[in-house]
Amino acid sequence: MDSDKYDKIPLQPDHWDFFELPPFFTQQPAPLSLERQITLWSSLILDHAAYHAKRLSLGVCPVLRCYSVNSDIFHNPGIRRRLSPVGARVMLEGLAAQHSNHCAVLDEDADDFTVLVATNKGGFSELEQSLSSWLLEAGQGTTLAMLEEKGAVMTFDELAENKCLEYKLKPIFFLDCSSEKVPIDDVGALNAEMAIRSFLEVLAKNPNILLRPLRITLFNLDGSNKKPYQGVKFGG
Repeated sequence: MDSDKYDKIPLQPDHWDFFELPPFFTQQPAPLSLERQITLWSSLILDHAAYHAKRLSLGVCPVLRCYSVNSDIFHNPGIRRRLSPVGARVMLEGLAAQHSNHCAVLDEDADDFTVLVATNKGGFSELEQSLSSWLLEAGQGTTLAMLEEKGAVMTFDELAENKCLEYKLKPIFFLDCSSEKVPIDDVGALNAEMAIRSFLEVLAKNPNILLRPLRITLFNLDGSNKKPYQGVKFGG
């Protein structure tokens, strides 16, 4: 598979320079300045996610990262500045709007608004294709139409242990990122189980992401909607 087939997401070359400036941590009031600020923060977050994803840390999912309004991605202790949760939400909403195949809202809670970021070049659509292929080749159906009709119940342990999101991504082509070390630790890291849980929550809320939507139902054995869910049903 050739990495050139993917659309390129341009990085703003100066986003880490702005990270050292105090005004970058205050939501800008002028529309044009705010638009530029959102673009810079979006570029910085994607760069941060892809940089750490390429390090392939043990126990960490390489293709997904998670960022909330309280994440330390919005904190620079060197200049003692942190973007407010309100401002951080504006930046994360802008990121999701600008890069819908690589960023989606995971939790709209006002106090902890959170987005999920895909670090592979093919984004969410490529991860969905990998998941669908794994489900079919694991014997859950011969076609997506059959799987949608009969349904399949899986545990998150099964999905995580089989690395279903990476099943067809060999090798993984990551988003472009900085060659030099970024100044923030891997604050968006997710383990395999949390990654698949988060991805399925995003798909359940945003079925239009999928090329061929599968009905996704997250459930608990007692019928409650309390997180974390105990299982997932595809189709049916």
